Amino acid sequence: MKLKNYLTLGITLLMGASLASCGSTMNTLNDIKSKKQLVLATNATFQPFEYVDNGNFKGIDIDFAKAYATSIGCELSVSDIDFDAIIPSIQTYKADIGIAGMTVTEARSKVVDFTESYYSASQVVIVKADSELAWLDYDELLKALEGKTIGCQIGTTGEAYITGSEDMGFAGIKNATSKGYKDGVLATKDLAAGNIDAVIIDSAPASLYVKEYPTCVVVEDVVLTEEEYAIAVAKGNDTLLSSLNTFIKESKENGVLDSIISANYAE
Repeated sequence: MKLKNYLTLGITLLMGASLASCGSTMNTLNDIKSKKQLVLATNATFQPFEYVDNGNFKGIDIDFAKAYATSIGCELSVSDIDFDAIIPSIQTYKADIGIAGMTVTEARSKVVDFTESYYSASQVVIVKADSELAWLDYDELLKALEGKTIGCQIGTTGEAYITGSEDMGFAGIKNATSKGYKDGVLATKDLAAGNIDAVIIDSAPASLYVKEYPTCVVVEDVVLTEEEYAIAVAKGNDTLLSSLNTFIKESKENGVLDSIISANYAE
């Protein structure tokens, strides 16, 4: 049985604006339990981690957040906002947690606290299937991408890899132009239309995007980064952070996390 069928807790769909009524003080674990509501900030354009299907939020991150909310006796409310608005939402206490395939970085860790990692990810390159770029190895591809226009999702590791990031240790791709999109689907669509030369994005959604746009492929055997996804909470929210870490550890040990991942990849 798929775990999402096992989970009976419903999701309340909330737009970011509706959360403006939330208080300006931090909700500790006891506060969240008392209100019986856990507010999640995400960007639901990142299948298989978070996306909208027939008006319902789905994905690995959504199911994992639902499972945690259930474990503490709460309802999960989802705020679907721009990716780069998630951390500010956590900082201003409009959301209790942020989950969006978010990589832990030094800069982000200065403004929010992160749980232990729940998923290991990597960045890959999508190109047109008939492009000479599709057949290059790692060193050849990075050289060939110099001076090219490369798509990415705004505010993500892919963007940092293209433009360079001291925080993440990326030198950037020489003379490349970074073209940012609200989500990876739009970037891949523009690539398929011939408007950009490549897309750099996380491997899991990349494998789905090339199915939707079969004229595009993921360059084989080229992995640009190794990174860890974690859950963001407000600085100093120690009780919530500890509870989440315990849940992550137990979910890895009892197979719940693997079941959630497998169920979403099977769809």
